[in-house]
Amino acid sequence: GVFSCRVRRLCRRTWAATGMLSMGGHQHVVPTLESDVEQTYTFLPSSQLTVRNAEGSIRIYGSAHPGMQLIATRKAYSSERLNGIEVKVSADGDSMTIDTIFPPKKEGFGFGDRSGTVDYIIVVPDSTRIRNLEVTNGEISVDGLRGGSARARLVTGRMFSRNCFGDLDFAVTNGGLAYLVDW
Repeated sequence: GVFSCRVRRLCRRTWAATGMLSMGGHQHVVPTLESDVEQTYTFLPSSQLTVRNAEGSIRIYGSAHPGMQLIATRKAYSSERLNGIEVKVSADGDSMTIDTIFPPKKEGFGFGDRSGTVDYIIVVPDSTRIRNLEVTNGEISVDGLRGGSARARLVTGRMFSRNCFGDLDFAVTNGGLAYLVDW
């Protein structure tokens, strides 16, 4: 009928526009710039950890070894934006805090560079108490806690817990949450 005809016309227009964009599209692809930060810290099994990240991911892995290994991958579309993203690590007694600091986004209606994410991979003792993991947009994954605890908050994205045996307090506002246990 009439509805079917309109849908077909809309689809033809969309395919035509997509074809026109893809003919020369490779000339305008902006590559993503990346920079890795790798550090090892003294971190006792009884220590507490807090990680805050607005855009990107936090992946925590429990280990039988003491100490903490941190790998942070910063990504952006311009070197100015990439260099403006800061990974700030601070320790106070038996607690460690990792904050992700993004440069302010420019006001206005332009298509200025608003890119930037940080993806964390953190290996900690499996009995660590994770005081708080916070991500606004992205993903949180906690794997291999044994007797530790974790509190995690995610606004939009996916959250995973795998092979964790401890006190978990997870919340996702928009997205998915999965608890997985391998036997």
